[in-house]
Amino acid sequence: MKTRIPAALSAVVTIAVLGSLCACASRAPKDGLGEVQDLSARIEGVQRSVDAAKARVEAAVKSLQAIAAFNFEDDPADAYAGFVATVDASVAQVAALRASVASMQEAAEPLFRKWEEHLETFASEEIRQRSRERQAETRSRYEAIVSAAESALLAYDAFNRTLNDHVAYLRFDFNAASLAVIQGEVARLQQTAALLDTQFKSCQIAARVYVEAAALPRTIPAPKPDAAPAAEPARSGR
Repeated sequence: MKTRIPAALSAVVTIAVLGSLCACASRAPKDGLGEVQDLSARIEGVQRSVDAAKARVEAAVKSLQAIAAFNFEDDPADAYAGFVATVDASVAQVAALRASVASMQEAAEPLFRKWEEHLETFASEEIRQRSRERQAETRSRYEAIVSAAESALLAYDAFNRTLNDHVAYLRFDFNAASLAVIQGEVARLQQTAALLDTQFKSCQIAARVYVEAAALPRTIPAPKPDAAPAAEPARSGR
């Protein structure tokens, strides 16, 4: 005869097994911690993209200033071609920055969603609340990056549109008279670049704050043993 397991006992066993499986899954090495590190790496990618954007903006402004000041090292047409190249590089960089921000967001949303779901696994209400508070603080730091990045991207797009206007303006009218007309606009473009740099810095600061807060604890190196005192030279007897 087969022994029947009471329904109530069967349910308890099933719950225990499922709970054990969930606990094992939640302790997988790549679960949680690996995703946190991945997000930090992508945020660092945003920082690198911002660094490159700052360099592209500076190069484009300096190139236009040199043209407006008639500071040609060689052929003026080559100077114009060089300016166009810096503008193209700046336009390409805003696309790269936007892609790095999208990559960051792609990693962040699943992480915070899983963290929210994980809060239900705590047995201690006190520890659950602490984790919830830490999650809110972490999300706040992340959203500061998103906000700063979105503002910087909007400003960067507008800056590049102005650069493209200067390219179009000079394409068929590159001479002393046409350059004299845009002297004031070149000065304003420099001021716009300075404001854009401030927005870039805000994005970098927000990213650095997040990465530093999420970094793994540093290993404290063990103190080195004191070196043994040097042996005194043997004294010769008299």
